[in-house]
Amino acid sequence: MKRKKIAALLLSLFMAFSMLMHPSAASEKATQSQSSEMTEYLPLDLSREDSQPVFVKQSGNTLKLRFRANPATGYEWVLRIGEEETLSLYQKIYIQAPNPEGKDGVGGNTTFTLKGHKAGTTLVYLHYRQNWKGGEIASFCTLRVNLGKGGEILSAKVIRSGLKSGNGKKK
Repeated sequence: MKRKKIAALLLSLFMAFSMLMHPSAASEKATQSQSSEMTEYLPLDLSREDSQPVFVKQSGNTLKLRFRANPATGYEWVLRIGEEETLSLYQKIYIQAPNPEGKDGVGGNTTFTLKGHKAGTTLVYLHYRQNWKGGEIASFCTLRVNLGKGGEILSAKVIRSGLKSGNGKKK
């Protein structure tokens, strides 16, 4: 069972990194609107080997974060914001990748839309986890978001990210 979870996580990470390395190959079968939307997202700090594929799109007081995900594995992205008076979750959407062959277990993307409310700095904590009591955390990402006057998003930077082993300890 543990090997299947690790294999599913590794497959998800491989798909995400291959999408970064060959973005045109990842979305050849996607519609024109899906392809153009995907290219609007810019990768954040992916210089570390264990970094998660985080994509960001910011406009005014809106920040969108996109992560590869596959709910068929039992895992989902869970978000928590440090200072909700400064920044709050507006929307969470999961969109399955194109699946013309109708296969089971096809992954996709989870997109979080956050809204800025006032100037300040806050942390955003994301965990790819089994979202039930005692569920395992497979990976994590922490971002520092700086906001200007009126909640305008000034910057979003990954300050911690990585994979966790089955016992919750960082690898």
